[in-house]
Amino acid sequence: MDNYYYQKLIREFHAEINSNKMHNHLEMHTWHSNWHKEHKVINIPKTPDRNWGIDSSFGRDFLTMHHEMIFDETKDSEKKWLKHPSIISWFKKKNYPLPKEWDVTMPIPEYLGYNSGSFLVKRRETYNGFRFPNYFSSKGINEGEKPEIITGAKKLSDFQTVSQLGACLSFIHNLWHCAIGGAMNNMLTAIDDPVFYFGVHWHIDNIYLEYLKLNPVEIHNSKSEIRHLPKEFTKKEIDYLKDYRTVCPNSNILHEFKLKKTIKLILE
Repeated sequence: MDNYYYQKLIREFHAEINSNKMHNHLEMHTWHSNWHKEHKVINIPKTPDRNWGIDSSFGRDFLTMHHEMIFDETKDSEKKWLKHPSIISWFKKKNYPLPKEWDVTMPIPEYLGYNSGSFLVKRRETYNGFRFPNYFSSKGINEGEKPEIITGAKKLSDFQTVSQLGACLSFIHNLWHCAIGGAMNNMLTAIDDPVFYFGVHWHIDNIYLEYLKLNPVEIHNSKSEIRHLPKEFTKKEIDYLKDYRTVCPNSNILHEFKLKKTIKLILE
């Protein structure tokens, strides 16, 4: 199995979908890019707010659309967004081997290699691992770690709704796209990189599925817990929230400098 094996299979997946005109005759890359243009994260609050995003259609739609893209095995006709098999379902139907789950704290494994054919579209050479903040886990943050910037959530059950979870996850999603760089920097090309399916969105969908398995009582009890939120955002937090409302543009020297500081702000 060569390093571009999964890139070739994803190309086959896209070609099959496009040939069957499953997106109202839109080519799949265009459909994906248009979806993100039409579904933007809700306005950032002026101050931290534990109730921010609880009724956000964006947060819910962000998670359900990507779930249909990655894991969902319901009938295509019953899906809201994608009228074609998820990547996992398609691999199973073709009897293609799924890749091993990537430990995201490590560099991108060779078996998820990507070659765009252009030296202008390359993954970030400085990329050396990424992880989700612990407030996106059932266990929650460790002593000394920061809670989620907007809501103050310290663990997964602190997010009051799927909508709020999705809205908060979208910032990390955009930051991760940017940290990888290359094709992942552009919604028109991101789906070509195997790490889109078998890295970023595989792990985001795992968080979504873990949240759905939570006991509703846990979520209900979290709502009544006292949560001490700062009265305002710091300058660095405001920059992060503004910069990563969308997937970042192609990088420049200033952005490279800010990216490292932003990752440190969120993950430490």
